[in-house]
Amino acid sequence: MRRVRRPSLLPAWWQIVAALVVVACAALAGAPARAGAQEPPTFAPKTAPKSLTTIEDLGIGDTAANGARVSKEFFFSGAGDYELGNNNKIFVDITHSNLLDAQRSVMNVVLNNRPLLSIRLDQNNVDFGHYEINVPKDLVSKDFNRLTFEFGMTTGLLCEDPFSPALFTNILRTTAFQIDFASNPPVPRIGPPNLAEYPYPFFRAGYPVVAPVLIAIPDEPNEVELTGAYRLSADLATRVLFDLELLQVRPVSSITPDELRNQQLILIGTPQRNSLVARALTNTPFRMQGNQMIRDQQQVLDPAFGVLALTSSPFNGNLRALLATGAEDQAVKRAVDAITSAEPAALLAGPTGVLTEPVQPPASRSFQSIFTFKDAGAREQTLLGGGTQISTLVFSSPAPAPGANGKLDLIISHPDIIDRRRSNIVVELNGQAIQTIKVNKEQTRRVSYQVNLFSDVLKVGPNTLTLRTTLYDPEPLVLEACESTASERFFITIHEDSAISLPQAAGTSSGSDLASLPFPFAGLLGLRETTFIVNEKDNDSLRAGMLATIALGRRFGAQNDFTVVPASTSTPQSVGDRHVVAINVPRETQIGQQLEKVLPLILRPDGTRALVEEKGTLAEILDSSRVGALQLAQVPWATSRRLLAVTGTDNVALGWAAEALPKGGLVGNVALFQSAKQVNTFSLKRLADVDENSLKNRFTNAEARQATLLAVFLITLGAIALMVLWSFRNRLAPRTVGLPRLPYRRRGGSKRR
Repeated sequence: MRRVRRPSLLPAWWQIVAALVVVACAALAGAPARAGAQEPPTFAPKTAPKSLTTIEDLGIGDTAANGARVSKEFFFSGAGDYELGNNNKIFVDITHSNLLDAQRSVMNVVLNNRPLLSIRLDQNNVDFGHYEINVPKDLVSKDFNRLTFEFGMTTGLLCEDPFSPALFTNILRTTAFQIDFASNPPVPRIGPPNLAEYPYPFFRAGYPVVAPVLIAIPDEPNEVELTGAYRLSADLATRVLFDLELLQVRPVSSITPDELRNQQLILIGTPQRNSLVARALTNTPFRMQGNQMIRDQQQVLDPAFGVLALTSSPFNGNLRALLATGAEDQAVKRAVDAITSAEPAALLAGPTGVLTEPVQPPASRSFQSIFTFKDAGAREQTLLGGGTQISTLVFSSPAPAPGANGKLDLIISHPDIIDRRRSNIVVELNGQAIQTIKVNKEQTRRVSYQVNLFSDVLKVGPNTLTLRTTLYDPEPLVLEACESTASERFFITIHEDSAISLPQAAGTSSGSDLASLPFPFAGLLGLRETTFIVNEKDNDSLRAGMLATIALGRRFGAQNDFTVVPASTSTPQSVGDRHVVAINVPRETQIGQQLEKVLPLILRPDGTRALVEEKGTLAEILDSSRVGALQLAQVPWATSRRLLAVTGTDNVALGWAAEALPKGGLVGNVALFQSAKQVNTFSLKRLADVDENSLKNRFTNAEARQATLLAVFLITLGAIALMVLWSFRNRLAPRTVGLPRLPYRRRGGSKRR
């Protein structure tokens, strides 16, 4: 039986023509176009506190309070170093359930544990209620102010369910706390200089930021000065959470007089190398005479003694300047080590300090394999009530050796009245349930339960441990009228000395995925065995390096130990066997040429760039538009170590990549930024022995590529013309050549009769 072919919508030759046209158009569309000029983003530094702050400004939207007895808390920044006026207020906007009993449903507004107003929840405010509450000046705290809303809600029904969905009140996002400052604009009154209060007056939890902070280093900074600036940056970010736009690292020559007047200063370096240090010393008991540091006009300090001084800024008496200095680089390092290390910093007091002994470095362990919940940033936690309660802990892990498991030693306390047959804790690791603990031991105080942490569930880098606790009542579930389970009797305390023992690490350092950051550069102890290489001659590179150190070292309790070296003088021998973070290292430097041998993304001087794989295969050529990149690879001279490269085709693109580091959420080993929000990620591998020179013939500049596309287009047009002529060959042949018409053959080869 013959199969009938469905006729095509277009003749075969037209299908070929259409395909060729599509190919030609696609090639033309891929031709590079000159990128339009883009301006770097601008921002307004927060140089004065806000008078009015809504809960939306806190990053919180409309908030629902559900249940018969419930409270909601919000924390607002206080007055800090600013003098208050008498017009401080709270603005409350609410809606609530229309089924609430108007006579018995109320809301209390409480500020810093002092009740200010009771509001009846009735028909007058069911759709919207707005209230202005005056706040006494003495009630406004300098740091955080806790605004609490306490609710008592009922529908008036007998034996009402305390968790009825009809019991709700919405606190709207426009609810606000207003601070009235005595002067306009507000003028800070910073307290007397006292190193014991550091990082105040630069940053303090709950305090409005008085002014941006500028860390000033000498021009052409050396290793000691760069390391000091970045260690101070990471230390500030570890102690206090603040907007990173408020902190900069800059060389002296790039700082304008306006910036000196309007910013608080941290000055690093010897007076000979940093002119701002020499100027600020006039407000302290210290002077430089020749190569010697003199104290109180008479005491000559040892050249190795570090000097710390907190004083009024020489450019604005309302602001402060911190000096980390000395007669030589060794003294500067000693001063920075003291202010950024917990034990020496605890000894500092008053406006000045002289460091006569070097600070002992932290433990040399690159990764803490056994740690408590407290070490990981968790505190003693008590979960109240029945039902399921959740507690989480985030920790970092290296790559485990095959078959090696970790251990969780969970220490808990609970009341004796829980049902030991059914009460349980489900342990989850990275979203996967790994064990259920039956809370069935007779002991109720500080009971230990141990759980295996399987190596196939552990991830390289950040891991999330989740404890889902469910407590049951041993009494019968059948309740009398108006009885409740009295779930408030139940509690479980997770003690902070609960511990995790990580499995034995694999022989080589892993961490080849951006999702594993900050590992392997940092663990629970902070940054370890890591060297930052930065283009010291570029201000944007200095800022990008600062953001990188903060992103990798900003965690609770971190004691970061790292070095920063200038790209112009770095060599593989001087860096040695360490992890490397490279910040916009110029390719013409000796270290830059080494790093380019392992990076999957190659940025060439003519503006073209490509993604390459281990065999040198070209993955993609991009045009001359802006591109920023984060890349993970192996260090070419120490293959067991990891390299994180932060690069960009210009300073704007470099900023995109650097500012993405603190935010995280990236995967793969290459993140390519075409804007601040447009990012593509790849997983590529490139071997260190694949030199860019072996790939140079695979790259074409814009002119050569356009010429190639034009040739392809002309060839395509010629092919189309030939096909058209061939399709009309039978009609054209008798009229032009005079040849007999060719016979038409059917399928199968039979002639047409």
